[in-house]
Order: sequence, then C-alpha cells, then structure tokens
Amino acid sequence: MKEYENGLTACAGIAFIKESYPLHYGLGLAEKLCSDAKKRVKEFDSTGKLLDPKYNDIPKSALAFYKVQESFIEDLKILKERTLKTSSGLDYYKGPYLLEEIDKLNRKLNIIQEEADKNEKTKAVGKLRQIVSETYKDTSTSIFMMKRMKEVNEDFYIALELDNELTAIENNRTSQLLDLITLHSFNYGNKEN
Repeated sequence: MKEYENGLTACAGIAFIKESYPLHYGLGLAEKLCSDAKKRVKEFDSTGKLLDPKYNDIPKSALAFYKVQESFIEDLKILKERTLKTSSGLDYYKGPYLLEEIDKLNRKLNIIQEEADKNEKTKAVGKLRQIVSETYKDTSTSIFMMKRMKEVNEDFYIALELDNELTAIENNRTSQLLDLITLHSFNYGNKEN
C-alpha cells in the first residue's frame, strides 16, 4: 500500500500515577501527553528537517511522559509550569522524545544503571537528584555541584554528556536530568517512587 511505504508511525503519552490516583485523571493526562507527542512529530519530515504544517506526511514517532506529583490534575501546561520549571527559568520538560532521542535516553539510563551497580560509594544518582533539587533553590550551588561532579567522577560525567546539562542550568534552557532520574527510579526505586 502506497500510504505505508515510509513505514508506520505512532505517538504515545504515558502518565505515571500512584495506584490510589483516580484512573480517569491519569487517562486524561495520558491523552494530553499523546497530543503533545503528535505536535512534536508534526514538526519533522522524513529527512528530519522541519515540515511545513500544510503537509500531512508524518514519518516520525514520539513519546511524552509525566510523573504526577500533585494531588489533582490541571491543564498539562499549568502542571509543566508549576512542577517542571524553576523560578530562574530552567525547564525540565525535555520531551516529547522522538524515537532516535529515546534510544539516546536509554543509553544514558544504562550508564546510570552501570554506575549504580558497580560503584555504590559514588552515589552518582543521588548527586544528580541533589543537583536537580538545588536548581529549584539556588542555581549557583547546583552549578558548583555539577562542576564538582565533573572533577570527582569525570568518566560518568562525560558518558552522560553532562556538559549539556550544565549549559542548560547556566543558561536556563531545557534539561533532561529530571527525566533521567525519574526513569531510573522506576527501575531501581521502591514502591513509593
């Protein structure tokens, strides 16, 4: 069939919720996240270049996710503003992720897993959590902590491409750190995560 010659595509939205959370709120959020993923996909053509919106040829797939930390769900835009943006302007909503970006994200998660498994004394994931937490309080301290991580655990820092995250923190751009920590906690955290 001609319409499938470039392959099939899919978009998905995943809302991570606690088991006690009302299911209909979680489903509604997942639908909004899926819409977010679809918007991201429409930006590209089959060569990876920006696509003119008047064309309907969408050869990419994407995934958006969000971990609910609130007691109720509001508009997705409001949730992102309130929970994923620091007062200085740093944004932790890196998604939606295209498939190629998910592969890179997975590679970074494997690096974090290896570090956690082989060398618990460095507590690298805990340090990343502290850095993220500090960005909400004092950006200069989080920058110092990131630079210190580079000195203390340079191989881990380089493997995770944390220079990009440091630049994001310094310039109030978009950081992937919270996504990495969140996804890692699902594999290695406890039930309360």
